[in-house]
Amino acid sequence: MIKIIPSLILILLVANCTNKINLEDEKILTAVKSELKLYPEERLIDLYKSYFQGYWGPGHLIPDSISAQNYLTYEMENAEEYDKVLWQPLAHYNQYYRLNLKFVKDGIIPGNEYLSAFIQSANNPAKPKLEDWKGEWAKVLKVIEENKIDINNYTEDKNSIDTLLASGNYVVHHSGEFVKKYYPHYRVIAKKYFEILSDKYIKR
Repeated sequence: MIKIIPSLILILLVANCTNKINLEDEKILTAVKSELKLYPEERLIDLYKSYFQGYWGPGHLIPDSISAQNYLTYEMENAEEYDKVLWQPLAHYNQYYRLNLKFVKDGIIPGNEYLSAFIQSANNPAKPKLEDWKGEWAKVLKVIEENKIDINNYTEDKNSIDTLLASGNYVVHHSGEFVKKYYPHYRVIAKKYFEILSDKYIKR
């Protein structure tokens, strides 16, 4: 039998943890760069929103299904333009997508199925904790700063987000610049429901 001395075990454990950290950093870096390629003029607050949605999902947005339906109808009736990005995987977690309301507006996806996917996506029994989210966001900031990624309004938005999180809050809105430039009319949909809608209506 091969004996492994304790010091070697410790080295192997440290190396394994380091590899996991490096892999996660690479995933974050890829996700941030992908986001900025889609939205080069977005601010840090908009990237924060994407990452928050990718981690937390849409549960914080839905008081009840009737309100969700009414607001979806209102938004579609009042939206004049839609983003060119029709769907977008959020962050590096591989859990949620943004799905453009244009699919419903153009009659490609039935409104009732789109709304159902949104509501079901919000019914996540295991809600993340704020402290966990703070840790996740800190990882994103570390990757951004270590790689010297240039993001609009970085320092001001970082300070605003820090203040928000310190107060126990976490929800933000898209910046005015983002709204004017990219027309964000979408809902956040869990991956499994997005794939159902995509296979049924988009990929046909």
